[in-house]
Amino acid sequence: MTVKSKAFCGVALGLFLAGCAGGPAALPPAPSTPVQSTELPPLDVTPAPEPAGSDVVAGETLPDADTDPLVADNANAQVAGSAFSAPASAAAVALSRTDLLGAWTLASDGDTCQLFMTLTTWSGGFRATTRRCQNDQLTSVSAWRLDDKLLTLIGQDGKVVGQLYPETKTRFTGELVANKRPVSFFR
Repeated sequence: MTVKSKAFCGVALGLFLAGCAGGPAALPPAPSTPVQSTELPPLDVTPAPEPAGSDVVAGETLPDADTDPLVADNANAQVAGSAFSAPASAAAVALSRTDLLGAWTLASDGDTCQLFMTLTTWSGGFRATTRRCQNDQLTSVSAWRLDDKLLTLIGQDGKVVGQLYPETKTRFTGELVANKRPVSFFR
């Protein structure tokens, strides 16, 4: 070590010790004011917007199958020309889009995987995703739509993958459109 570096170290050590000798400076206390509380306004719970292409106008009520024969015919119509139609129990299930949100178990032809449904507007309906599906049709699901009691699963290409009706609020059954195989989801 050179004489200059020893002198520098000595000065630095002296300044350090001088700073420590004075002890920590006391900080002034933080100003304290009383905490105020007020009532928050109620949450604005407005329904999610309808997906693009929907015929429903905000605030409009949908026609009832008891008063509109066209709705009754559509509710009982067969799916994509197949032998599948709404089960009798579907008529008794009161259903809204919010009943469908979240995670479900999806099953078809021995394949069991997960289906997730949200109210994010997506191509042809609302966003849906599947996870751990082996069946190509189930893997392609990217949207869903609820028309009266008919739930339609839509693929990434915009084509209908499957159509299901509720047995209960937690179990839906139907068929895949391409191969007419049974499909269900439940929780």
